[in-house]
Amino acid sequence: MRRFYLISFITFILILAINSCKPSVCENKRNLFLVSENVKMINFASLKSMKRTIKYLENIACKNSETALPIIYFDSKKSKIVDHASRNTFSLGIEPPPCGNIDFEYDFDKILEINLDGNNILIEGKLMPLDSVAQYVYYQYLNYGKRKGFSDMPDGNGMWLITKMKRPISDFEPIIAELIKGYIQTAEDFCEAIFDKKICELSEDEYIKFKNRIQFHLAFKYSDDLKPILISG
Repeated sequence: MRRFYLISFITFILILAINSCKPSVCENKRNLFLVSENVKMINFASLKSMKRTIKYLENIACKNSETALPIIYFDSKKSKIVDHASRNTFSLGIEPPPCGNIDFEYDFDKILEINLDGNNILIEGKLMPLDSVAQYVYYQYLNYGKRKGFSDMPDGNGMWLITKMKRPISDFEPIIAELIKGYIQTAEDFCEAIFDKKICELSEDEYIKFKNRIQFHLAFKYSDDLKPILISG
């Protein structure tokens, strides 16, 4: 009898251990935030400020001509940027700024601008609460012409996180957590509209087609000259 209970206990512990090692989300959903398989992890702990972060991104893309997509690891459970991957992390691709010798024009309807000004969050120049970030991600990608100033189509969109040059990137962690939540829901709704399936149910070919239609693009910007319009709603 003791042997039976011992075996049952060991089996229970093994099941718990196996379940604890399983990813909290499927691979399809985990890879939503990457537009390339060639990636380079950024150690934000050593960069400290927005200015140093952007300088680092400029150096690897322009001075060093590296083609790897810079990424950060974001722990969705802790809502923090971390220095290693785990079952709770998402790898987020970060778009380097255009090199100085490239003449680049932005279509600002394709960009969701989020400015962290002191303790205020301004989305497209409007003072908004933190929990509205996810909804605005949805507006940006799945607007279809309903709201002025947002993209008409899901493809080709991106998001900018903007603040003062000396401010640490870690101040954006609550906003990044909301961006992830909003983008996953947006992508899930788009997937069901196109394929009548959940993201985790897509075949490899379907997933490739899906990722070609909607992609996550995130960039950091700094400006000490921003004069935001503090209008709510």
